[in-house]
Amino acid sequence: MSQSQPSNNNSNNNPLQFYQSLYACQIAADGCVDEADSALSNLRSTLSDVDRFRQITEFNRHFILVSESQVNNAKTQLANDIEPQIRSLVMRAEVALKSLQKKHAHLKLKAQRRHDLATKAKSNLTAEDAGVLQKLSLQKERYEIMIKDEQAQLDELEQAYMAT
Repeated sequence: MSQSQPSNNNSNNNPLQFYQSLYACQIAADGCVDEADSALSNLRSTLSDVDRFRQITEFNRHFILVSESQVNNAKTQLANDIEPQIRSLVMRAEVALKSLQKKHAHLKLKAQRRHDLATKAKSNLTAEDAGVLQKLSLQKERYEIMIKDEQAQLDELEQAYMAT
């Protein structure tokens, strides 16, 4: 006589459903563990800051013991001590600014004179001289490029030498 076993749960009949349910439980448990870890690290960081908060509150107490008139007197004294130095620095800065403005004006005038001289010299050139000037300008540019290239090579050699 064969005995049939009564089915208490549908999961015995469907193993896929059982594994899916088990996997969902695992995911939920992992989420709970992650949340607990986060809460624990937050708690640790908060507790590690307790000493700093204690120092801040003690520091704050010092200021509570000082009256407002004492603070104002200290501010006034500090302002009186610093004011001559600040005035001296401001005067030195103004003198330096005036000097720089004079230099700027002088250099601007010098540049304008050179520009005027160059345009005047160019206007007095003959066609042949203008061609020679243009050739010389191009030659000058080529030489400047060559100098830059040579300088770059020299710098590379110096760096290679310094590296060894």
